[in-house]
Amino acid sequence: LDRQDALALEPKVSEEVRGALFTTEGGHVNAERLTLALTQAAARKGARVLQGKAVVGFVVEGSRVVGVRLPDETWPADHVVVAAGAWTAEAVRWLGVDLPIVPVRGQILALRALPKPVQRIVFGPRGYLVPRVDGTITVGATMEWVGFHRAVTVRGLASLLDVAAGLVPALHDAEVVRVWAGLRPGSSDQLPILGPLPGWDGVSVASGHFRNGILLGPLTGQVVAEMVLGKAPSVPVEPFSPARFHGTGSAAREPAPRGDLASR
Repeated sequence: LDRQDALALEPKVSEEVRGALFTTEGGHVNAERLTLALTQAAARKGARVLQGKAVVGFVVEGSRVVGVRLPDETWPADHVVVAAGAWTAEAVRWLGVDLPIVPVRGQILALRALPKPVQRIVFGPRGYLVPRVDGTITVGATMEWVGFHRAVTVRGLASLLDVAAGLVPALHDAEVVRVWAGLRPGSSDQLPILGPLPGWDGVSVASGHFRNGILLGPLTGQVVAEMVLGKAPSVPVEPFSPARFHGTGSAAREPAPRGDLASR
């Protein structure tokens, strides 16, 4: 789209816009509600979901993982899948394995403005706006290599507010509804880590998705389940194998930062 076409679709976007790309294939989900829905669906299929239970180690027999340990009990398993997000490297270290997965903090902001100034998802060079059905607009998201520190900071919020007002100046007067932060699992080569853990039987990894966990979650579940069941994965997964780091001496290091504090 040229400038005129872009402003015709979204009149409240900054008049500094020079052009845009428009697609009808975009969409969004509420990650919290999606997680709850998946949990309920799994329970209906027979899964048992334990909340607030800390895993403190693995149960091993020789070179095989046969379960997980909680503080007051153990859970046997024919196969264990480590899908611990940003904490995956901490978990597999119990087995003496190093994987280059580090936490990358993302701060997010929710605003409310009436009437809603944008009707579509808007991406800019430093961030994005997502209009929600509840009337709020999500502004995201920072990328910060600060370890396991999940605090919301003045610097992060200032960056997001600058992104929001830069894309849509009318958001200068929006109400701040909510702020929060999460930790993404970033890998050293910015690719997911999927498959059997080198040196061990009975344990696989599904992590390292960085900013694309929700997007790649369904396919990840499918191919990991296929591998656990001894089936050929329905899509090639060799480039994502944990074995690509095994024996190379790779230590957990930060993925290379890209762009400013706030990025798309």
